[in-house]
Amino acid sequence: MSSYTKDVCLICKDKKGKLSQQYCLDNEKHPTYEERYDCWDGLTYLECWSFIRMNETKEEYEERMSKRFNHSLMGIGFFYLLQIL
Repeated sequence: MSSYTKDVCLICKDKKGKLSQQYCLDNEKHPTYEERYDCWDGLTYLECWSFIRMNETKEEYEERMSKRFNHSLMGIGFFYLLQIL
């Protein structure tokens, strides 16, 4: 028995995608995990971010974009305010 326990991914939470109904490519439950897994690859978190983006609904995408747009406007407004002062 191994003392190693896998932590739950902080990005995809080890859940299936809403649209694909598959696990993240970096998840042990994904069908191609064994053939692609590389323990020395420190960039596997990018697989999770790609998975999240590919499985987000239209509503989630629009919400994310509106937050990005609002934050951009706040940053621009602050920048102009600094120039005026």
